[in-house]
This record gives sequence, C-alpha cells and structure tokens, in this order.
Amino acid sequence: MLVAGMLAALTASMFVTAPAHCQTFQLNLQASFNGPGQSNDGAYPAGPLITDGNGNFFGVTNGGNYAYGDKIVEYSASGGIQVLAAFPYNTQTGQMPLGQNPNGGLVRDSSGNLYGTAYLGGANGGGTIFEYSTSGGLVALASFTTVTPGTGYYPRGGLITDGSGHFYGTTSAGGASGDGTIFKYSASGGIQPEFDSCA
Repeated sequence: MLVAGMLAALTASMFVTAPAHCQTFQLNLQASFNGPGQSNDGAYPAGPLITDGNGNFFGVTNGGNYAYGDKIVEYSASGGIQVLAAFPYNTQTGQMPLGQNPNGGLVRDSSGNLYGTAYLGGANGGGTIFEYSTSGGLVALASFTTVTPGTGYYPRGGLITDGSGHFYGTTSAGGASGDGTIFKYSASGGIQPEFDSCA
C-alpha cells in the first residue's frame, strides 16, 4: 500500500496544469506528399527545410528505397509542393548515377543553387555530393568510393558551407577505422578527408 501510494503521488505530480505563463502552440498541416511514384511529388522527407527568406522552402525526399521517390522539392503557401528535380533511375541497371536516398537537408549559396548529399548511388555506389540549379538542373559534383580507408562513404547529415566554395560533411563508413570521416569538398580539390578518428 505504501508503494502504491507513493506511485500515485508521483503520477499526480507529473501531470499538473501548466503554469499561467506557459504558451500553447498549434501544429498546422501545410502540405502532404503524395507518394514515391514517377509523377508524384515524393515521399519520406529527409532532413530539415531551408528557406530563401521569401516564403519558399526547400528540402529532399528519399523515397523509402522506391524508384522515382528521391526528389528535391520546393514548398510555398501559394504553390504547394513542387518537384524541382528527381534523381534519375536507370530501369535497365537499377542504378541511380546522381545519387540515391538524399538525406540531411540542403544548403543554399548566394546564387540560389542548392547542394546536398545522397547516401547511396553515384558512379561508385558510395553516395554523392549533388548540386541543383535552375540553369543546370541536377548534377552530381562528386561520388564517394567504397574503398577503405579512402575519404569515407555513405554520407549522412547533409552539408555545411564556409561561403567560399568549400563544403563540409560526414560519412557513416570508411576511413582508417571504417567508422566514417569528416570530409571537405571543393570544385578544385574534390572530396578530401578532413578528419579521421583513427588516422
């Protein structure tokens, strides 16, 4: 009885009315994705959205391993979800040369170009760093190789940029220990390991 009474008191103390100074917030649904099909706007969004400051938001869907589900999308209150680019799927080989399963969100440069990472696919199967621009569409800037130690592969977490053309990110595999790396990418230097925990 003593234990039961203590539990009841503890439970009561956990579910008290919020103080008067606390605010409540309402979650409002803005839009829903309609599936991974070739003509649909995607499924399984991966990573946070970014904004251009003008009411437009950008992100990626990774399709849940479905063909045609990996997309770069834009959302606005007036236009809803719009597909900017879809990662191409080769029906004959089953490969995705520009990347597969984009993740970690996007970064945007001062010209409005979008950059990110894909976990798989590319020329070597170890993932890609990609760029999307309105003039050039979707391109793979670099492909990770699954050779160990190498520069790492299977990137996760997206990219950050220093604003000078250098991008930094992490891989979940490869490196001297096989446990991943921190890498740096630039157009002139390609992918370089910036830190390896066992190097």
